[in-house]
Amino acid sequence: MIRLPNNFQGKNITAKLEFTQTSDISSLYNDLSEIPKEIRREIENTKKFYITFSEMESTVNEKVTIKYNEIIVKIPVVYKGNNYIFPIVSYVSNTYSLIRGFYLGFNKDNQFELVKSNENISFIKTGVMDICIENAYEKNEWLKEEQNTELSFPFLLFLNTNLIENRRKSNILSTQNYEKSTSEILYIKEKRVGTVLNKAVYCSELYYTEDTFQVTGIKEVD
Repeated sequence: MIRLPNNFQGKNITAKLEFTQTSDISSLYNDLSEIPKEIRREIENTKKFYITFSEMESTVNEKVTIKYNEIIVKIPVVYKGNNYIFPIVSYVSNTYSLIRGFYLGFNKDNQFELVKSNENISFIKTGVMDICIENAYEKNEWLKEEQNTELSFPFLLFLNTNLIENRRKSNILSTQNYEKSTSEILYIKEKRVGTVLNKAVYCSELYYTEDTFQVTGIKEVD
């Protein structure tokens, strides 16, 4: 049984990705019926986004702790005049994380291929995306990084289920006790790293972080 709050600990590599021109990636989201028009316009005209590869450990209740891989595709958006990160799709390797994500408002999937070597990360979701980040674990040229402002924006979530009584459609993920123990950046010569929805994507920046935090639930967008 999943009971909040849950404590999280993560090791994360985030790639800043770009299309050559704005692209419609709204099909990454399974059910657009609850997505506001202003958000749909943004995800239908996306040029820059992020993909985070995480090795996660979290509690799911007072007795159970899980370890899993998580891949989140993140789009910076503006909603009601405020900046957010919209996690348009997440891929997880653990059923507890999959179910917890559904109830919080994440669009999650557990069908994917992830291969991590000593240096590279290869991620495949058949028919959707094929990404290979080379030298992701080569730390010799990483620099200390203060903060990527966009990556610190709150997660914007949309509940599209009728299983929850008195549900609020637009929410942000409620977290507390956030601590980042490591934060580094690697600038690389821009290069093609794969495809998303059959369109080439290019990477010029990688971020490495280690962090801990607690998820307490969701709260309605003001």
